[in-house]
Amino acid sequence: MRSEGISGQDSGLKSDGKDLGNQMCFGQVYDSKDLKPFKWTCPFSVSITGNKLPRVELWLRQARSLGIGGQLWVGAERMCRWLADKISREGFIEGQRLSQCRIWELGSGIGLTGLFLAALGAYHVVLTDLPKVVPNLQACRDLNPRLASRTSVRALAWGQGEESKMFGQERMEWPQLVVGVDCVYPGTFDALAPTLRILTQNGATILLQQEMRGKRTKRFFRTLKKVKATVLHEEIVGSAEGERTLHRIYKLKSKSSKSIINSSPPPRRSVSTAATGSGGGRGGNQDDSEGADQGGEESGGKGGGWSNPKEKLKRWMANKRVNPSAERNSAPIAAAFKRILTKYKKSMGIETRGAVHVFEIASGTGQHGAYITPRVSNELKDVKVMWQPSELTTDTFDSIVAWAGIAGLRDDQNGQISVLDPVVVDASTDWAKSLLAQTGKKYDLMYVCNCIHIAPWSVAQGIMRGAGGVVRNGGLLMMYGPYAVNGILTPESNQRFDKWLRDKDPEFGVRDIKDLEEEGEKYGMKLIEMVEMPANNFIVVFKKTETN
Repeated sequence: MRSEGISGQDSGLKSDGKDLGNQMCFGQVYDSKDLKPFKWTCPFSVSITGNKLPRVELWLRQARSLGIGGQLWVGAERMCRWLADKISREGFIEGQRLSQCRIWELGSGIGLTGLFLAALGAYHVVLTDLPKVVPNLQACRDLNPRLASRTSVRALAWGQGEESKMFGQERMEWPQLVVGVDCVYPGTFDALAPTLRILTQNGATILLQQEMRGKRTKRFFRTLKKVKATVLHEEIVGSAEGERTLHRIYKLKSKSSKSIINSSPPPRRSVSTAATGSGGGRGGNQDDSEGADQGGEESGGKGGGWSNPKEKLKRWMANKRVNPSAERNSAPIAAAFKRILTKYKKSMGIETRGAVHVFEIASGTGQHGAYITPRVSNELKDVKVMWQPSELTTDTFDSIVAWAGIAGLRDDQNGQISVLDPVVVDASTDWAKSLLAQTGKKYDLMYVCNCIHIAPWSVAQGIMRGAGGVVRNGGLLMMYGPYAVNGILTPESNQRFDKWLRDKDPEFGVRDIKDLEEEGEKYGMKLIEMVEMPANNFIVVFKKTETN
């Protein structure tokens, strides 16, 4: 498809960044010398599934000192328009619903394209650029606080293997979609090519908007190794001086059918009796029933089972499952963990023992254990966290071990196993004695996330009864999720969620803290604190008394 249009930049704007001047994008003129924030108003309308969205407005900031990395490119708005048209026509973007799509933007500059996709409702967008560009890019992201939960900023230098480091060490998700604007220059050929190859080999589709600067640019796309480049759109653009240039949008996919990572959106799964905690739903919606990516074939127990570290990491990457809700709530839950354990560590006696032993009911994908363990250990300094995961069946054991392995918590050769092999526990039964016989210890803290409202009341009873048996005197039970307080459930979204649960299964439903308090008292578990959490949730904290 080829179209004609007039939208360009003045003759003072050079691709090498030596002379930036002003630039014009769809009639809007911005001065790149000015570091003051300016409001970018989308010059075109956007509809998704037939619904016209409010006009997108973003705050941005240009920085002359950064050269081409600190200015608003004409191609960025062109890319935004093309993506908006595609989403409006098809309702999808390269086979993905925008609300479920993990996106990285390469060479973000001031971040227009990535922020625009986040404003349209993308699940999460990672804005990347060179380290020197990141401070201004972060400033642009911070100018749009309503997009904070959907965006993050990372430094990424192409061709240095940092993509794998972001995935392995920072536990970021591989993207399903990668976008970029005017990334291809003679000076970037050698570095950009391996980055594109790594991303496509791990399942991502890449969309690049590119001004065609001579034969070398065309040759770059034509000769990419192991990557298939397809032209999706062509447009001839005229500048204010009458010059005409060709712009293309390329789609890049791996030529190989094999992918190290399964990056398809997480399918939904039914809720079991002991629902998965790292499913991590938000009060007032249906996230608790969201499932996870399909895992690999081999178990990762006992430190992973592979002697080759690279092979071990590769298998962990394939085995880990992802639940978006757990991604959203891991950080605030970890912060609550740190505050609560810091507050009660003396009365719990964990400073004397030098360790805090945590038992998790319904670990699900294993994301919480892998995320919380190192962060709490760092906060408590001389106290090591030892995390014991569990699940109703062995179905997610591979994923639990994979997340811990990727986070560096399964290094059995150096004695650094902090997340132990998962065990089977049916929370609706009298399970405490069998767990103690299997693990040989009582626990300082028992943790349950998003479980009891998507399970029969017998599970809540079993959790309280089990906590009375496996938690040390003075230890804690922490339960995360939506709750009613003295018969009152707020806000209205939680009321709708409760109705949806009960319509799904009459034995499900948001529980009242008063009922939990009464049940806990039977087994020496005393309610001592209620912590308000984001998205209309609470963490309720019970303490094991010495009378039982």
